[in-house]
Formats: sequence, C-alpha cells, structure tokens
Amino acid sequence: MSWTDTEAQERFDELLDNVETEGPQLVRRGEREYWVMTIEQYDRETLSGNKMFVSADEIGNMAERGEDISRFFSGKGKMIRPGELRLTASQDSSKKLR
Repeated sequence: MSWTDTEAQERFDELLDNVETEGPQLVRRGEREYWVMTIEQYDRETLSGNKMFVSADEIGNMAERGEDISRFFSGKGKMIRPGELRLTASQDSSKKLR
C-alpha cells in the first residue's frame, strides 16, 4: 500500500500496523518517496541480496552492461541503449561555452 504524507501523519498507528503485517510501506510527499519499515525488514532486504535498494552507481553499471533499468524510474522517460542518443550542436551563436 502507498500513503500520502498527510495520510501517514493522520493514521500513523495504522501505518505502523501495516508495516508489521504487510511489510514495508511507501509514503509519498510531493515528488519524493520514502519507505517505512522495521529494522528487521531493512536488514532482511539489504542482507538477503534482494535489490529493493540500489545505488545510483549500481544502476549506472547495469545501464553500461545494456540491462533494462527502467524499473528504477517513474516511467516518464524511456530506456535509451548505448549509442542511441544523438546530440546536435546549436547554431545559436549567443550561447557560448565557458
């Protein structure tokens, strides 16, 4: 289940009960997302090799190997494989590199 920050504040006891019975809970505050979980759940997730939490470096390494990393993002973009990105220079002479 996911919660807004207001719901989490107003129903904090219920949030913690759900953490105990259903597992980690996702709380959204604006554009940010937070996981609420017990220490035991955190240890189990991080020590078991389950990749619930992946560093930016690990995601970068996966992308370099050509693996699909789209699951780590909000779905607002698309996977671009190495070599597919094409950049063009602007002809606008008012923009100079410094």
